Amino acid sequence: MRIILLALILTIIPLICFSEKISTKTVYIQAVQGALDNASALTDGDPSTGVHFTTGNFGLKVVLDLGSGYEIDHVTFINGKEGINWLKDLQVSAFPPKGFGIEGSREQENMIKPLGRPINLNHKGDAKTEITLPKGIVGRYIYFYVAGGDENAFLNEVEVYGKYNKPERHLLYWYNDFEQLKNEIPYLQEIGITDIYIDNIETGFPQTNSNLNFDDLEKVGVLKALKDAGIRYWIDEHGCFCTLVNSLESLRDDISWRTTIREMEEVYSKAKKLGFTGIMFDAENYMGPLNIRPEFTDHFTPWSFEEEWGYSGAYYQRGLQVGKVMSETIGPNFINLYEARIYADRNDCRQGHYWFLKGMYDAGVTNIRIATEKTYGAGKGELKSQDSADFLTSWFRHPDETVEKIWEAYPFISGVIPGFHPWNCRLKKGMYLPEYLKEQIEEAQVNAPAFWIYNEGNPYAGNPTKTLDRSWCKEMEISGEDYIKVLKETK
Repeated sequence: MRIILLALILTIIPLICFSEKISTKTVYIQAVQGALDNASALTDGDPSTGVHFTTGNFGLKVVLDLGSGYEIDHVTFINGKEGINWLKDLQVSAFPPKGFGIEGSREQENMIKPLGRPINLNHKGDAKTEITLPKGIVGRYIYFYVAGGDENAFLNEVEVYGKYNKPERHLLYWYNDFEQLKNEIPYLQEIGITDIYIDNIETGFPQTNSNLNFDDLEKVGVLKALKDAGIRYWIDEHGCFCTLVNSLESLRDDISWRTTIREMEEVYSKAKKLGFTGIMFDAENYMGPLNIRPEFTDHFTPWSFEEEWGYSGAYYQRGLQVGKVMSETIGPNFINLYEARIYADRNDCRQGHYWFLKGMYDAGVTNIRIATEKTYGAGKGELKSQDSADFLTSWFRHPDETVEKIWEAYPFISGVIPGFHPWNCRLKKGMYLPEYLKEQIEEAQVNAPAFWIYNEGNPYAGNPTKTLDRSWCKEMEISGEDYIKVLKETK
């Protein structure tokens, strides 16, 4: 019974948010018009005192500093004796918002806007209004604007609740030596890996990989070893949708989709029994661009058939089918690798990806997270070589730039997981200096509930002490231990 309960707890951990009151500091407060006094009372912990400002109808703008990154659960507004009618806006960010004179703001402002509309505040007499935010929003700063009230307005207290953000650490195991993976579990524990995406195993979609049977994993004992180590494991459906769909006809083909749904039922039911936490879909198109409709887009992909967008279109309907079978077998935990819609060149040309995921969500797959690729690189190209791309060896997108855009493009998700590519096992080289990996992880602490590591192939589970070329390490004066040291020190 204890083993069953432990397995259940490990499965639902990603869904749980342990909420506590967060100590906050008001770093900006200003009445839009009129006078303001007793500003320090807004977050002093005493709801019997409050901020007083005149011309309440024009409102009050405030920035709160939580002191560190938190996954924010809800914000409570406590009105005074003559309260405010509206919360007009609320935004969350990793760094101070621009335009308020707060040190540390960035040139490009990246604010998550979770509400999309004003919310009525309970009025008069110390009334409380609890506003719950979507799951998975992480930040350090909260900007809000309240307005609508009497000539003399009072806002007594603003309380923020959530949990300190200690990002989960995910690893894509893109390899098929499971005996070797089992032997490297102490390394995974050493660097703090919490979740692993397992490739080259049974899947519901057709694959370009050489897949192994679940029985092979059982014989090796790798799943039990991962479970004993407290590491959650996921099925990685490599290529999945874009391997099945390469034409409008294949998107509409009920026979091939019936086969796919049947395969999913069988595979995901077995995976659930074996303790898999959920499914990861890799949404990238590995079969090459479809050279059609150049008037619509320069990079046509299987997500680009515009006539099938919308609730009545095939993308949404296929998403409903997939979501139904997934929610009825393995459950609601789902990670989507590759932010397809963000790669659209024009006309929002990969919008099919949005509609497919929306269908899955509406069918019951309610814990959808997006794992990004645009965040792979870091640094200033110090380790650039002829065989490594610029976007891997220098800052292409800082995590906060991408996180904000993902929330806007997929507003029903439960979080964003930035991807980092610190070293490459195929090239046997580092992609950027270990100090930049530290910077990436520190940024994840203030803007993402998790990050994932990609090494392009994972012999020895990607262990850099065993996969980096020794001559390269000597030339660059970098060792695999340097990367491991960063991962250990930031756990």
